[in-house]
Amino acid sequence: AIEKFGASVLGPTRAWLKIAGNVKAAVLLAAVASAPANTMVLEIGAYCGYSAVRMAAGIPGVKVVTLEVDPVHSIIARNIIALASVADVVDIQTGHSKDLLLEMPALCTRFPDKLNFGAVFMDQKGSR
Repeated sequence: AIEKFGASVLGPTRAWLKIAGNVKAAVLLAAVASAPANTMVLEIGAYCGYSAVRMAAGIPGVKVVTLEVDPVHSIIARNIIALASVADVVDIQTGHSKDLLLEMPALCTRFPDKLNFGAVFMDQKGSR
């Protein structure tokens, strides 16, 4: 639905939707799927939660920890992740990555047995 909105509503205006969709989503899923087994994915920059949903829904058994600096985007992402029924495998942390990464073991209490990242996905804003 999000990709369809971007194409049908924003496309004619030459605006773009800041998500990893279409071909980018396929590349992202292939890269994350090639990560070692029994590891997690760290996403730096959740935005609206779309790529976390794609990874959680597209790769069986994956756990995703996503960091988002903007509290409004975190709320939107939490709702999209819940709507997609993947909240049990996606953990959202709000704050700047430079601070959150230092606190990662204490923050990731939902997946304490799997705090081992096999893949990291960084977007531009979230990784500055």
